[in-house]
Amino acid sequence: ISLKHLEADRLQRKVSGFLPDAHVAFLDEVFKGNSSILNALLTLINERTFHNGIETQKVPLWCIVAASNELPASLELDALYDRFLVRREVQHVSDQAAVSLLKAALGASEKVDQSACPAFTSKSCSELRKLAAEHVQLPGRLLRTIMRLRSYLRDDIQPPVMISDRRLARAVQLLKVAAFTSGFTSVCESDLLMLQHIFWDRQPSDRLLIFDWILDNCMDEAPSGTFNGIPGLLIEGAGRKRLDGIYRRAGQKGGKHTYTQVDGKGVVFYRLFGTSGYWALDDDAMGTGKGDRPWYWYGTRKESSIEPPGGNWFPARDDDGDPVAPYPGPVVWRIHLDEPFGRDNRMLHARLQLSDIAGRFKNGVPVSVECQNLTKSLRKLLRQRTQIYRELHQRLFGCNGFSWLEPCEVTALAERVLPQLKAALVEVEELLEDLQTFDQASI
Repeated sequence: ISLKHLEADRLQRKVSGFLPDAHVAFLDEVFKGNSSILNALLTLINERTFHNGIETQKVPLWCIVAASNELPASLELDALYDRFLVRREVQHVSDQAAVSLLKAALGASEKVDQSACPAFTSKSCSELRKLAAEHVQLPGRLLRTIMRLRSYLRDDIQPPVMISDRRLARAVQLLKVAAFTSGFTSVCESDLLMLQHIFWDRQPSDRLLIFDWILDNCMDEAPSGTFNGIPGLLIEGAGRKRLDGIYRRAGQKGGKHTYTQVDGKGVVFYRLFGTSGYWALDDDAMGTGKGDRPWYWYGTRKESSIEPPGGNWFPARDDDGDPVAPYPGPVVWRIHLDEPFGRDNRMLHARLQLSDIAGRFKNGVPVSVECQNLTKSLRKLLRQRTQIYRELHQRLFGCNGFSWLEPCEVTALAERVLPQLKAALVEVEELLEDLQTFDQASI
């Protein structure tokens, strides 16, 4: 506190040489500060301002690192805890590194030549963020993967992890910066592994769950296999996009045939209605309880078959005759799935199209135009997947590398994700060969 200002009946703090004057700061045991300090930190970190008496001054802070031997137990600290974007759990020094620790404690460690390290200033950091925002792309397929990860953490693990909007927005910004500083102009599947250090909350062990989930799910289109065994559905074009996807038969519940959505909450089921019934598509999002109308449905039927009807379904209507779901209604394809089955909706759709073309050809309908369009679509898909494979391969084995990944993590990425990408490429190539063979036979 400034005694000079206190004599003038003004409470003002000296800031020169303290946190409000710092560009880079380290805070030890950050969550043990009193409420006034923690509130000041919130404003300082988020708004880069410091309230000093009656004055509000800008602070030059651009990087803050904190350490704590314990995670915040009180919900009152959630806001401050959420401000720290990257979280790393530091283990005890291993036996292999203990010698280096002891040498450092004795002052015998090797000195670092600071002149060999390039200067990294707040200005250069700001410029990098701006350049990354302008020149690095984040493909839509990766945004969809991030959203699925967010849903997984919220709905499928205990205790649930709620990712704030602030953390979500800053996470994708950091992904772009990471790609840019590695010399790339697009975020790749491997960059998503950085989220393991951003999305965990009170349980550090959740980092491993996130790491494994990303390796298993970072492919938006996993190999789909064949379709000869388990009854399933492919639903496309719903006005409520979250209902689109693959549905797997889940048997009967309460005497009703039921299909549940893979990677989603949608349910297709046969609903009894008096002496008859109808097929319904819902996800309980209406929240109005049992017996209320679904989002979409397909006409009244007198008997319940194992598989629902294919074709266009319709939005249900309320008591005033108004649709309760947006147009257009979804298109339902009846399929069969082998175990294990994938999420490759585009390849699944292409196979269904080829099957439909073959059926029309048998009935004497000309199909040359349809074959050409499907070939063009598959070649475009092949180019896209080839680019994805090359980008990841370059990330792993190129000159830039992954300085922020552990060697074991790089190995896991190469062993678990690259084969998925390769298999997805092979599947497109095989379907193109089948299509070309059929096209030649149909001439």
